[in-house]
Order: sequence, then C-alpha cells, then structure tokens
Amino acid sequence: MKILRLQSSNVMRLVAVDITPTGDMVIVGGKNGAGKSSVLNSIAMALGGQAMCPAEPIRAGETEAKIVVDLGDLIVTRKFYRHPIHAPECERTTHPQSAHPCSCMPTFGETQSTLTVTNKDGARYPSPQAVLDRLLGALTFDPLAFARDDAKRQAETLRALVRLDTADIEDRRKAAFAERAMLKKSHAIKAAQLKAMPFVKDAPDAEVPVDAITAEMARAEELRKAAEDAERTAQKQRDQANSLATARRVMATRIEELEKQLTGLRSEAQGLDEKFDAVAREITTTQATADAARAAVPDAEALRAKVKDTETMNAAVRANKTYLAAQADAERIAAEIEAKHQAVLAAEEAKRAALAAVVFPVEGLGLSDDGVTFGSLPFAQASSSEQLRVSVAIGLALNPTLKVLLVRSGNLLDDDSLKAVAAQADAAECQIWMEYVTADAEGVSVMIEEGKVVTE
Repeated sequence: MKILRLQSSNVMRLVAVDITPTGDMVIVGGKNGAGKSSVLNSIAMALGGQAMCPAEPIRAGETEAKIVVDLGDLIVTRKFYRHPIHAPECERTTHPQSAHPCSCMPTFGETQSTLTVTNKDGARYPSPQAVLDRLLGALTFDPLAFARDDAKRQAETLRALVRLDTADIEDRRKAAFAERAMLKKSHAIKAAQLKAMPFVKDAPDAEVPVDAITAEMARAEELRKAAEDAERTAQKQRDQANSLATARRVMATRIEELEKQLTGLRSEAQGLDEKFDAVAREITTTQATADAARAAVPDAEALRAKVKDTETMNAAVRANKTYLAAQADAERIAAEIEAKHQAVLAAEEAKRAALAAVVFPVEGLGLSDDGVTFGSLPFAQASSSEQLRVSVAIGLALNPTLKVLLVRSGNLLDDDSLKAVAAQADAAECQIWMEYVTADAEGVSVMIEEGKVVTE
C-alpha cells in the first residue's frame, strides 16, 4: 500500500498542494521555508495520529486546514479548524507618512481536528486511527530514528527485524565466562599455595609408624636394665668370692699356726671350698647371662637417630601428601576452567553461526557484542549517507503493509547514495518521500515555492 495522491491545504506553510506521485522515489525540493517540510508533515499528521500534529498545524491567518491521503484501498482525511475569539481594532499608526500594512491578527481558540478513514466505496471505519496504526511501521515517519538510537536499541531493532534471538546463547556465554573467571582466581590462589609448599622427591608414599621403633627402644631398655642387674649380681658374687678367698687365706694361716686344730679346720675348709666352687660356678653362669644380655642390647644412639630420621621422613610424607592433594585440586580446577572456556567458545561459535545464517537488509550490516556494525566497524562510525541508507533499508523492512517512508535529510546523500536509496525503494516496492533543499527543479519530483507546487 502506497500514497497514490496527496492533497494538503493551509497546513503549516502550505497554501494548497495536490501531488500525484510517480515512481517509488518522491523527492520534494525547494528552498528553505518554501514548504517542502510541510508536505512531509502533512503525510505524518494524516496518518500518524495526534502525536504527529504540532500545536499549531493551521497556516497563519487561516481558520481551517485539510489533508487528504489516497492510499488506494483507503482514503484518509484529517481536518483542522479553529474559531477566532475576536478581531482587534487596527493599531496602524495614523501618521501621514505611515504606509506599512496592517499586522493586527485575530485571537483564535484551541485548534481541533477530525479524522476519517473510508474504503474505496466510501464506507467509514468506526476507529480510524486504529486502522492506520495497524498499517504503520516503527520508522515510517523518521527512518533516521534508527541512526540516532543508542547502540543497544539499534541492536534490539535489528535483531527483531531479522528474527535473531541469541539471548539464550548469550546467557550461556556470560555464565560460562563468569564461572571461568572465578575458577581462574581459585586456580591462581592454588598455584601460589603450591609454590610455597615443600615437596621431598625421595620420601616414601606412606609414613613409617614410630610406635614400632618406640617399642623396640623399650625392649632394648629392658634388656639393658636386665644386663645391668646381672652385672650387679655378678659383682656382688665376685665381692663375696673375694671375701671368701680372704677368709680362706686367713684360715690357711690359722691352719698353719694351728696344726693341732687341723683336723677340725680341714673339715671347715673343705666346706668353704665347696661353697667357693659353687659360687664360682654361679659367677660363671651369671656372667655368661650378663654378657649375653649386654650383647643383645641395641645401640640407643642408633635408635634415637632412627627415630629422628623417621620423624623427618614422615614429615616429608605428610608434606608430599598435602602437596599432591593441592596439585590434584589445581589440576581439577584447571580442567574445569578449560571446560568453561570450551563452553564460552561453543556459545560464541553458536552465536557466530546464528549471525552467519541471518540475511540483513543491507550488505555489510552486522551485529557484534557492542551493537550494530557496518562494514565491520561500529555503525556510529559510518558516514551520514551510509547511516541514512541503512536506516532507510531498515525502515523499509519494518513497513510490510504501508510501504511509505518519510526522509527529511535528503541533502546528506550524494548522487551515488541517492541512487542507492532509490534502488532500495524499487527493490522493496516501497515509496520514499524525501525532502531536498535546492533551488533547482532538475532531479526533483515536486518543486515547492511559497507553499505551492510550481513543478511536478
């Protein structure tokens, strides 16, 4: 659906225009203040509702204005009217030399408007603006609104246009990215801890129980005490033997002195000899026991050194176990980091694949994490003419029913860009009404001067 005819009278700067456009590119030319903007504003006011109407849409000095837009299947008529409250007396000076025209203006009441929408047979629609709202696209009256939007809204508009929804992919990527960052911090902490931990290469895998060595030392101590007890007993027995030997010598002396008592003393001496022999045998047996006990006593210094070495070794084992546990933890975190990294890459690849499958309305247009791109650069860095061409293309794509766009910045386009926009309109079978500041009627569709069409 396009505009087949536009009639507008007393609207803003217009006196009366009647335009029947030919082709998809309608360039409205004229000097500044000629009324060309009022032509495009007439279309916006007729179709866009009260929000598109200025506070004072009626031409200065007039009481009524009218816009009729023929869309083929629909005829849209919007009227504006106001009533003068009073006309003041002329305040022109009465000086004889005064020749200036009267500038006294009447005071008007509030401007009101009516809207009717009829079909080709003249039947009226009961809710005319609702009918028009269903036809209008988001950028019908201002395609450059896309170029003026911030990067986020531009990306949202373009995503909606090409039906690209990567929110789920982006959520997965952000979650994996955040988890990977946390894991990297944990891994860095664990790596620092590992660097500060000792590790003994030659230490055994398990600790040696010190209790066994302690028990061995206790047994050695018992054997040492038994050997000392036996030695003390043997010493006592030696002392006893010495005493007996001394007594025997004394007795021998007495025998010699008391030969007369020899018989009695011999008997006593024989008893002493027998006791001595018995004690000598006990000494031999006890000494053998003492020697055996002494031989069985381990070296206490060697045992103490063994305990010390075992404690050192066990400390190394414990340190190695702590190190290996921390190392395993660090390896686990590193594996999780790699998994999250792969998840980030997978999400990014899925997003790239989704973007690669999209057909954008303009070649070179794209989407990045930061917003819309054009020619691989941020859209904001595109030239004014490029931004206009892209905005027009998006406006065309967003206007599937009423294929009409109003472009108010035609002078931003050079000849090549103007041809490109015309080609866009032709390809989309859409009608573009473009305002173009010029004093030359060549190349324009409609030339406006002083609120009227002078060349069509």
